[in-house]
Amino acid sequence: MHCASVGEYEQGLPVLQALKKQFPNKPLAISFFSPSGYELLKDKAEVDLVFYLPLDSKSNAQKTLHLLNPSMAVFVKYEFWLQHLEALSARGIPTFLVSGIFRSDQIFFQFYGARFRRVLRGFRHLYVQNQESIDLLKDIEVQDCSMQSDSRFDRVLSRQKQLKSIQKLDWFLGKNKAFVAGSTWPADEELLAELIRQSSKEDRFVIVPHEIHEQQIQKLEQLLGDRPSVRYSSAERADLQQAQVLIVDQMGLLFDCYAYAHAAYVGGGFGKGIHNTLEPAVFGLPIAFGPKHEKFAEAQKLLKLGAARSIANQQELIDFYYMDQEAKRASAAAAKSYVEESSGGAELVAKSIVAILNRE
Repeated sequence: MHCASVGEYEQGLPVLQALKKQFPNKPLAISFFSPSGYELLKDKAEVDLVFYLPLDSKSNAQKTLHLLNPSMAVFVKYEFWLQHLEALSARGIPTFLVSGIFRSDQIFFQFYGARFRRVLRGFRHLYVQNQESIDLLKDIEVQDCSMQSDSRFDRVLSRQKQLKSIQKLDWFLGKNKAFVAGSTWPADEELLAELIRQSSKEDRFVIVPHEIHEQQIQKLEQLLGDRPSVRYSSAERADLQQAQVLIVDQMGLLFDCYAYAHAAYVGGGFGKGIHNTLEPAVFGLPIAFGPKHEKFAEAQKLLKLGAARSIANQQELIDFYYMDQEAKRASAAAAKSYVEESSGGAELVAKSIVAILNRE
């Protein structure tokens, strides 16, 4: 299985786990483009091999396939390595795309994208998330495609069952809940800091920055002004009980933090795009995020269901924070139902892949 980074790994993992049940004796190799995925998986015993996929050249693709000799390949969402995919096709290795999303501005659908269109036709099957992707693929005569729900729904439900308590959050909050802001960037943090400065000093906030560099953490602390904050990495119990804001400067804790929330803000929407909205949704939280969300199918659905709000300015964030209790309950229920009703796609994809392989 090839993934760009840890996000795509989380997306592909439920399908991989379902396939592993079907082929328990097959060794498993996972490749990444980003260090975030490689560093997370490199020492995990359940994976036989973790590696960086070599630069996309013809010779690298041939060497990789010679060393691995895979019986099947799975690519997740957006990863289309032209030379590697052509080499897989030339060797007749069944290759699948899971959780794919296609848009009309991609190279496949341009007049100069003939070679990329041929690569798509080399997939045994493409499992995509929406009807728009199906229509685009059919328009370029890619027939081996079908729509399945995003496997991240299965993943977040699975992770929720394995939830871990966080002692420092227990100390920070007691029996109360916090407003949790996850994967935040500077533009998000400016709005959040102003909200915190206007809030009651009894309210509690947890901010989990996307980047935890010292300079960025210091800037966030300065934005908070006189509102007492504490860093997760250095916090003692007494510090936590005196603070209004907990800055989580440690990787890997965001998902579990959402379990302590009464509402969530998902960062990235004032930059390249929002981060994972399904993680707070599985906990039944009202969700807010910035305006750049048009490329994210789950965000569009959450907005349509009334489970989320798009925030474009300071006042809209304040309005979201102070929404009335009836609106909060309705938003939370819609978020939770959306995740639960959209699950099950991973098992269906795995069964479909097995059926395709058995026909060959």
